[in-house]
Amino acid sequence: MALDRAIEAPARSSPTPETSPTPRGSTSEGPAPQVAGGKIENVKAKGGSVTFDIADNVCKFVVAQTNPGYQSEVTWQPYYIRVDLLDSTRKGSIIYCTWHGYSPLIQKWEER
Repeated sequence: MALDRAIEAPARSSPTPETSPTPRGSTSEGPAPQVAGGKIENVKAKGGSVTFDIADNVCKFVVAQTNPGYQSEVTWQPYYIRVDLLDSTRKGSIIYCTWHGYSPLIQKWEER
């Protein structure tokens, strides 16, 4: 996979991540939901799009909308959120929002 933004996050130890599939999103384009907190960031990728609510020291997952043929999986940890937008061969896009002693940072990896 190629890294669109080459930024290394600090290493951290944490328990096994919680993963849950999210329902297949609509393909219609509309305004991002309004969430109390900070700035709404929508990240477009090969597999769809992911919306985060970014505040000064935390990132919150809002929604993942998949493109046809893709599914989403969301993993939460104390200092990051990972959203996988994958096709049936488990290839596609991975979008992270990380924060741990720094402002939230969004990173995107695309399978080429």
